[in-house]
Order: sequence, then structure tokens, then C-alpha cells
Amino acid sequence: MILQAERLRLQYENYRVSDYMDFSVEKPEIISLIGAADSEKSTLLQILGRVLKPLTGSVLLKTQDIRILKPWEVAKKIAFLAKVQKVSEDMTVYEWMFYGQLKYRKLLFRENPADVAVVEEALVFVNIENLTRIRLSKLTAGQRQCVSIAMALTHKPEVLLIEEPILGLDIYEQLEVMTLLKRLKNQLGLTIIITMQDLNQAARFSDRLVALKQGNIVADGNVKEVFTADILHQLYDIDDKTMKFPHDAMNQCLYLPADIDQPA
Repeated sequence: MILQAERLRLQYENYRVSDYMDFSVEKPEIISLIGAADSEKSTLLQILGRVLKPLTGSVLLKTQDIRILKPWEVAKKIAFLAKVQKVSEDMTVYEWMFYGQLKYRKLLFRENPADVAVVEEALVFVNIENLTRIRLSKLTAGQRQCVSIAMALTHKPEVLLIEEPILGLDIYEQLEVMTLLKRLKNQLGLTIIITMQDLNQAARFSDRLVALKQGNIVADGNVKEVFTADILHQLYDIDDKTMKFPHDAMNQCLYLPADIDQPA
């Protein structure tokens, strides 16, 4: 077992409480958490990364309760990338990468050959070594996301959690980031859990979808099991049609709000 949440209850909107929730990951896979704005998918992701505390229950990383681990110990096993990251825009990509690689250490910040090698390895894997001297303020949104992922890799994590990895990206950058995540799973064996608003990209790149509504899991399974008209209607109050593209037999979703009349 890689990651396991037992009898979690989420508190949200200051007073509402979810039902008990169990969630587990047994093998490296890309898991997309989907649901409407009030589904609390980000709340669940933050609890899995120990950013937030659940009302009840526990999260285990290979049988270890993450609550008893020190922050730097969690950071080396579970990398969490927030939707909004506080960072100095004047830093170069290399400076940010190196800061991220060191910030959870108990030692003084000091550059050494081993640290440099780890940073350079991550830059090369993500294919952004050409950006090292560029300031963060000059990056596109997609480049910044790739840099954030590369920085997370310097910790050698077992689990990567990302809030909305393709939010605000153009279609080229969306495909670039999602293809990178797939490569991380296939080549490095990472477990990747993300929140997603784009249902089509979630269906295309995920091994598993977890559908949430008001803090509760209503469906959990592979894309074929969860990406259905009935479940999407339950989550978003929409009617949809699915179509299959011949080149990769991948289901894609087209939808209209349920209360809008369909054209004749």
C-alpha cells in the first residue's frame, strides 16, 4: 500500500461535515479528483499532503501516519504543489530550484556538488535546463508549472500532489504538462494525485478518477467506470454525450447544462 486514508471526515464551509471516507493507492498511477467547485476535492488533496488536518481519521504513507512525521520528513516523501505559490519573482529558475531542494533541511543552506547534481538531474528530466538563468517573472504559466514539478522532483518523493496542474494553460502547455506527469509515473514510478476541472484531459491522462460531491466520494474507479453521463450529471447537473476518437479510442466528453434545451 502506497497511500491510505482511513475514516476521514472533512469539515468545510466552517460547519458542514462529510461522511466517513476511505481512500487508498496500491500502485503508481495518475489519479484525478473531479467534482464541482464545492466538492472539496482540494480539501481532500491538502489533507493527503498534510497541509490541512481532517476532522477525524488518518492518512498513512506505507503504514506510517503522516501526522507523526516532521514537516521535512513529509516533504521528502509527499510533494505538494499548491495552485498559488508564494515566491520571489526576481529569483531565477536555478535559484528557486535550489531553494526548494534545501528549504526543509535542518542544516544551513549551502551549495555542494551533490545538491547541484540533484537539481541538474531534475532540470534535464523535465527538459527545462535551458530556463535555468531566466527569472520567474519571465516564464509562461506552463513553464512555471514545469519548473515547480522539477523542484518537487529534487526531494525524490514517492507521491506527487498537484492542485489544478493545467489551470490557465493554453492547449499546447496543457498537453506538455500532462504528458510530463504521465512520464513521471511510467519512468519514475510516482503516484500522482491531482485536482482537475478539465474533464476531457482528466479522462485522457488519468488511470483513475475519484468523483467527489460536497465532501463525499460518490465514484472511484477507472475512466470507463467513472466518466459516464450518470455520474457527471450527479456531480455537475449536466447532460453529456461521449464520443470516441479512432486514433486512440479515447473517450472525450461534450456537455451542456442540464437545464438548457437541446437543439432540435
